Amino acid sequence: MRNMNLIQYLPLTHPKATLRFVKRLNNAGVMSILDLEDSAQDPFDIDIQAVLDICRTGFPVTGIFLPMVESYAQIKEAQAMLEDAKSIKTNGHGLEIVPMIETVAGMNALQSMLESDAHEQSFSKVHYGHFDYCLDAGLWPFPDPNHDSFWRLIEPMTRLILEHKKTYIHTPFPFMDDIDLFWAASLHLISLFPEGDIWACTLNSETSLSKDPEQKLLLQIHTQEHLTEFKIQEAKKIQKDFLAGRANRRSFGVSGNRFIPPHQYFAAEQFLKTTHTD
Repeated sequence: MRNMNLIQYLPLTHPKATLRFVKRLNNAGVMSILDLEDSAQDPFDIDIQAVLDICRTGFPVTGIFLPMVESYAQIKEAQAMLEDAKSIKTNGHGLEIVPMIETVAGMNALQSMLESDAHEQSFSKVHYGHFDYCLDAGLWPFPDPNHDSFWRLIEPMTRLILEHKKTYIHTPFPFMDDIDLFWAASLHLISLFPEGDIWACTLNSETSLSKDPEQKLLLQIHTQEHLTEFKIQEAKKIQKDFLAGRANRRSFGVSGNRFIPPHQYFAAEQFLKTTHTD
């Protein structure tokens, strides 16, 4: 039995193949997030319009993840829109709304949102989006799951969410093939909040379908490198690897063991623009 619920992110690039994969994950007890952002083929095309009528394709959709939430009013507005849209009801029930905390403003407003929902119970889960948050906060490099700066972000937010009796959904794990690090970081999170309802997100099937380690894996936490020269070289490397690792002009890149989202590319670009480099 797993220590926590798992969700895998999936792009909708080939709907029929994706549906078959969703069924495979469901059979293994792994949930799926249909990531419309990563379904976009080219993040540099400002004219992208992705209008997908997913519920009519037979996908087992039960809820939506509402991005960039910064106020309780946004959650209520989305809820009202879904209640009015009869065509996207599933199995006679409305779609669940899961707010995503992905900006500094959203993080600052989190406590207010949780307190506002104390009686209405419009949502039961909160999902943290680390890549978007780092881009919005101007962080560089992005803290990784084995950095102390990462956990300084995660711990107070998770504690607040769990104190309000909500489920905390952890940000996607960026190192696609490092299963040991995934479980070490996940078990570390569980150890911090052993009574909390915590879900984890993955990006590939090997991690999603892996078994809990038989022995506890301890997370080795490091202090993030802060020297300017290191940051410059890391930014150049991320840019190069992102462009080289984009398959079929998708919105993300893969280099070695690292998943590189467009947020990380744009953050690297912004850092280099504001930093003197030769």
